[in-house]
Amino acid sequence: MAPSKEKCNICNKSMYGRQEIIQCEICAFKHHVLCLEFSEEELNFFKDSGFKCQACMSKKSLVNDSTPVRPLSAGHSLTSRSIESDTNLNDNVTVVTNDTDLI
Repeated sequence: MAPSKEKCNICNKSMYGRQEIIQCEICAFKHHVLCLEFSEEELNFFKDSGFKCQACMSKKSLVNDSTPVRPLSAGHSLTSRSIESDTNLNDNVTVVTNDTDLI
């Protein structure tokens, strides 16, 4: 059978009639199932629930952040530092075994 003009989004090779393909429901690009290396179980799952390619999933996670976030209240600031860079982390730890240790 002659190849189609469509190409696999992974290997960039033409789609042939008997090759199993799956199409991303977001971008509509087609992929050879063999290129995706899905197990039979994974393939059946995506056939039932819909397939989204890795590129579209990456875009979605960057764009679709629907987690509500409260603005910082006055007097608070946001800082970031690496725990690995804090060499004195254990020097500032106090072990409390009961309430009398706090007095």
